[in-house]
Amino acid sequence: MRDGADPGDVGQGAVADCYLAAALIGIARQDPALLTERLRRNPNGTVTITFHPGSGAPVGVTVTAMLPARRLSAPASTGREGERGEGVQEIAMDGDNAAGQPELWPALYEKAYARLHGGYPAIGFGSASLALGTLTGRPASRRAARATSVADLAALLDRGEVVVLATRSRTRSGGLVAAHAYPALAVDAARGRVLLRNPWDPAPGADNVRWYAWSQVVADVHTVVHGPTR
Repeated sequence: MRDGADPGDVGQGAVADCYLAAALIGIARQDPALLTERLRRNPNGTVTITFHPGSGAPVGVTVTAMLPARRLSAPASTGREGERGEGVQEIAMDGDNAAGQPELWPALYEKAYARLHGGYPAIGFGSASLALGTLTGRPASRRAARATSVADLAALLDRGEVVVLATRSRTRSGGLVAAHAYPALAVDAARGRVLLRNPWDPAPGADNVRWYAWSQVVADVHTVVHGPTR
């Protein structure tokens, strides 16, 4: 971590774990210190991350900082004039922050979470409530989106809870992405709006953060997952 955990550090890669990325973004928004506290750098270069799976005792999962990557078809510049190097791109979560600086904590959290569950293929299309509870050690709750108002969302965030919206398997054209998870970053109750972040790794110069009228997107949302961090 360069300057602590920040929501802009997280960028989902090719692993279908938007629910985990959304939970990490939500915690980085509400309680970034928790993510720092649960990550320990070891003298041998490995990292141990503490999870709370189920209702049992905390579990430390140790991983190396080696991340899965694929070779790019075109060589990338090494940064030195006249030299070209072979480019690589992360397969899983992005290894840099919104400014393009190296930032490994999201990818290491994902790698440790994958090891806890049996590998990257095993964590595709998972549960936001399970991920949130595993990361925080506190129970996560679920409520129907149609029974949730903007004022409800604002109250949850004001209490310091993480809020993740899980969309339906089919959504309206031009609405939210189907079968996806969006963390709520802020609420403008007066205007009936909610600020959502798509956890996909954003394109250069973008942040994937956008205000949505809750009345316009609530039909795309199936479940509101929320829970405290401590």
